[in-house]
Amino acid sequence: MENQNLSKADLIFNTFNELDEEDKNKVVENIQNSTSSRKRKRTVFEEDFKEKAVNIWKENGNYLMTADELNKGNEGQKVHESYIRRWASEKLAKEEIVQVKKKIKLTKPKVAYPEMEEMLRNWFKIQRENNLAITMKQFKDKALELFKELKLKYEATHNIALESYSKGSFKASNGWFRRFRKRSKISKRIATHVSSKLAENYTSQIATFIGRVRELR
Repeated sequence: MENQNLSKADLIFNTFNELDEEDKNKVVENIQNSTSSRKRKRTVFEEDFKEKAVNIWKENGNYLMTADELNKGNEGQKVHESYIRRWASEKLAKEEIVQVKKKIKLTKPKVAYPEMEEMLRNWFKIQRENNLAITMKQFKDKALELFKELKLKYEATHNIALESYSKGSFKASNGWFRRFRKRSKISKRIATHVSSKLAENYTSQIATFIGRVRELR
């Protein structure tokens, strides 16, 4: 009756205590060996080794042959062909990403009407030199005006460089304006009528101001 009230763990512990010292040591040793055998050691391969494996695979094009070649004379952890497959996939993916980034960096967005935009930039430069504030609507209106001007010029001269103006259409949308401003590096600025230059007689004005302050003391 007493044993029925004990848990399984208590029964095992009581049975263990009834053993002599030699049998106890054997039980402990068996438990330790059993636990260590269940643990799978994860082998970490160095990046240089992975690079070497991928280069061998690139030469022979076979995952299994690559693994066999790497395992020759290797007394440590054996390399499975699945490792080669994974490393090769990772390597190729990295190389592809690098190539895509290079293409994105080198590829410049095509401008549909570069002549018109260049004329628009020159026009804006003149307006800014005259301290005139230009709104988005004024930009768009001027762009449409220049587009029509270049279209008429092509019809009169048939200049091949301006052929796109006769075939295409231009709406001067908000999206075009944002892209044009970014391409032209035009920033938003608030126009002011305050001169940024100091007055020619600023030294005498400062002296007068200081004199008046002294009189008030």
